Amino acid sequence: MKKPTSMADRRKQTQRKFIAGLALAVVAAAIATMAGNNKADKAPTGPTPALSENAAMADCQAATRQSAKFPSSVSFGTFGGAAQTRNDATVVVRLDFEAKNGFGNLLPQRAICVYPPSAARSVSIEDR
Repeated sequence: MKKPTSMADRRKQTQRKFIAGLALAVVAAAIATMAGNNKADKAPTGPTPALSENAAMADCQAATRQSAKFPSSVSFGTFGGAAQTRNDATVVVRLDFEAKNGFGNLLPQRAICVYPPSAARSVSIEDR
């Protein structure tokens, strides 16, 4: 038969579990701190991008609107945009949108804007 545990035994078990959990939390915090310090110690090398990805995204939207035949008809998709910074610090933005053509039809299109670190941006628009 199983021996009933006393109140003192249950307290000791609870204290041991608490101490073990606390030790685990301290170890996890130490590991996270060390991982964060390693990232901070590494200074970025190479060229730096001319624009941040968010600024490039906003500029690409403005450039796309300006190049449209009917700028007020341009409608960007909620999930149809992406920005990426390449190893050479070039920022590339891809935006999916719809805009009206000369006949008033909405056409799905894609704008690709390229922002090199030391040159002017290039914007190309293609059909999707």
